[in-house]
Parts: sequence; C-alpha cells; structure tokens
Amino acid sequence: TSPWARCGERTWVWGPLATLLVCCGAQAADLTWEGGGFAPFNWNDSANWNDGTGPAVPQTGDTLTFATGKPGQTSVNNLPAGTAFASIDIGGLAGDPGYSFSGNDITLTGGSTALKFNYTGGSATIGLNITFSNSDPIITVTDGTLNLNGAINNGGMLLTVKGVAA
Repeated sequence: TSPWARCGERTWVWGPLATLLVCCGAQAADLTWEGGGFAPFNWNDSANWNDGTGPAVPQTGDTLTFATGKPGQTSVNNLPAGTAFASIDIGGLAGDPGYSFSGNDITLTGGSTALKFNYTGGSATIGLNITFSNSDPIITVTDGTLNLNGAINNGGMLLTVKGVAA
C-alpha cells in the first residue's frame, strides 16, 4: 500500500539541506472480505481483506463489504473496540453458510448507508454491539434475514429499518 494511501504511515523525504517527515492524513478505503486467513478469521488479519490493490487491514472511516461466496464467513472483530467504519454491506446467495460476526463493538458513521444487507434466501448474524454516530441512521434489508444480537446505540436519534415485506 502506498504511504500516501493510508493514515499512520510516514515517508522520509531527503533533500540536500534538510530531512522532512511527511505524514499523510486519513484516507478511507473500500475493503472487501476475502477470507484468506485462517480460523478464527480475525478482522485484523490483512489476508482476509482486499482494498482493490492488495491485502489491507480495516481502519477508521473504511467501508466494509462482505460479498457472496467468500470463505471465513464466521469471523471475529478483534480490531480496537469502537472502531468507526463508514458502513457495512453484507451480501450472499442461497447456499452460502451466512455471515456471523462476533467480537469488539463497532461504530457506524454512514447515516443512510450505515448497514446494508442483501442475502437472497439466507441470513446473517451480527453479534457485535453497534453505535450509530450519524444523524438518522438506516439499516436496509433488501432480502433475507438479518439478526442483530448485540446492543444497538442510536444516541437518541431516529433509527430506521427498511426492508421488504414478506
């Protein structure tokens, strides 16, 4: 990953008269679950994620996508508790085992796109405590069953759950 792409990385720039330390600002990324690591499929294992250029570890501000047909669908969020992600998008098709998340609390900042679920004929379980930190957060369930087994903190804001009628 380029030192300019992710926060927290530094590049030394050498010049004839001085040394300059350049620190980049936070750059949100879109990461897709690949499940390339080993059980218990921890979220801090870069083998489990791809940011479009190669392996990566989720950081604050990132958008996380859990797509159809990937291994390691039972995973553990072992990133620091309360890590804030822009959004989480979960997909799947009938025959997939269904995603199941456990581990540390998360914060979602995406407002109207905070949590999206489209799992044709399937289900997923989020066993994480979730804090929504943006106004009027929306959970969208297009198809399937989404089980939220952790505590939900909406900070007193209206929490909208959109779904299809059975």
